[in-house]
Amino acid sequence: MRVFLSHSSRDKPAVEALARYLREQGIEAWFDSWEIAPGDDIIARMNEGLEQADAGLIVFSAASLQSPWVKAEVSSLTYERIKNGQPLLPVQVGDDACIPALLRPLCRLGIDDHEGIAAALRHRRAGPPPLGARAILATTPLSQA
Repeated sequence: MRVFLSHSSRDKPAVEALARYLREQGIEAWFDSWEIAPGDDIIARMNEGLEQADAGLIVFSAASLQSPWVKAEVSSLTYERIKNGQPLLPVQVGDDACIPALLRPLCRLGIDDHEGIAAALRHRRAGPPPLGARAILATTPLSQA
């Protein structure tokens, strides 16, 4: 899995720590400092990263939506989520993060929850609770109950 990491440069240390963790877990994290070399065409490299991504992760903080780069990446990644069903994971830094209305329902993880973020990117969940009498009744049509 390849995930594009969108973030403000002010949040770079926390995002780099997350990117390292994701790579250790076998998730190919596209992190700008690793992918864009001096002299590279920044726009072309970012477009390549966005086009090759299987998922997007946007780090929202007080600084993120002041960044024109993050604004553009939010638009692109949100479009891919809506149009093509590409997974998108908003992650929050601090309590004063500004998260766009369309993405607020998806934002449940903080930047330090590396394990939870990796699991969400893999679409792993804790799993349903074991079936019991109440669960069986709830799933049985009334005509059979």
